[in-house]
Parts: sequence; structure tokens; C-alpha cells
Amino acid sequence: MAEKGLAEMERDRAAGKLENMGPEARAGVALARANVFLLQGKYAEAAQAARDVPQEAKKFKPHAQVEALLIEGLARQKMDQAAEARTVFLKAKKKQPKPW
Repeated sequence: MAEKGLAEMERDRAAGKLENMGPEARAGVALARANVFLLQGKYAEAAQAARDVPQEAKKFKPHAQVEALLIEGLARQKMDQAAEARTVFLKAKKKQPKPW
């Protein structure tokens, strides 16, 4: 089901139908793409989709940047890029939102 949704979203994106989305929606789409690619074992695509999460997403979803970094770190681990994965995980730890 996620794969079908991703395929439809990719078609809409290629057709330019997603250009008017706000940063919150773009963040959600990028995170969804990254998660689907990770589950499919497409680790390079997952890492790229995670890097595509807009920086301004943290205004709407405080955890979006951390989630994106965790996905990228997992993808890099799966690609046997241990040093790069560690760097990304440490970056995620530093960006972790403060608890209440």
C-alpha cells in the first residue's frame, strides 16, 4: 500500500502538482518517501530522501530533522558506511528537541 502511494506521489511530483505544498507537507512527503525507501531496502534513495527534508520543517514538526537524520543513519549503516552513519547519529543526538 505504501509503495502504491509512493508511486502516485512520484507521478504527481513529476507532473509538478506538488510544487505549491507548504514546508510542513513537503517535510511529511520527504519523510514518508525516506521511510518507504528504507523499508524497500533502497538505502541510497532513503538517505537522499531524508536529506531532502526541508530545514524549515522544524518549525512545524520539531522531530522532523531528527527523524530524517535517523533514517539517513540507518540507511548508511545498511550500506556499510559505519563512520558516516555514526556522524549522522551524533548529529541527530545534538538536534534532539528538549523535553518539556
